Amino acid sequence: MIKTIIIEIPHQFPPTAWAASSEQQIISIADSRHGLVYERYTLQKALDCWGDDDHIPDELAELLKDHGEAVEIGDTSGTEYCAAEDAGTEIEAAKDAIAHDLSGCHFLTLEEAKEFAHSHRGHQSVEARIAVQNALEDNLGELR
Repeated sequence: MIKTIIIEIPHQFPPTAWAASSEQQIISIADSRHGLVYERYTLQKALDCWGDDDHIPDELAELLKDHGEAVEIGDTSGTEYCAAEDAGTEIEAAKDAIAHDLSGCHFLTLEEAKEFAHSHRGHQSVEARIAVQNALEDNLGELR
């Protein structure tokens, strides 16, 4: 069952819309298209990955020392470490990766997508409304 319609509005190319049935599907697409990185580390996990304290990246080692747990977040454009309590969720990171370098990106419920298809105003608004309407029709039979 479709839960989310995603509309991607690039700066110059036509908008595209696609449907996702779960948050995990959005995360998987962010990983395959954008190289999503979302990795939680404890000191033990960092030692398992890098072998010893001297090889753990300095920023990660400092966060682990101060907070006990850290997260590496990013995509193919780059990653950063942050304290686990300051990190967003994996789905938030996935949405950020998908939206990176777009003029606009919307993650809509089905009801929001139906409204968007009829009333969106903004950059490439006609093309964006058509893309959403097509995604709804492709995934729900016909626009209700």
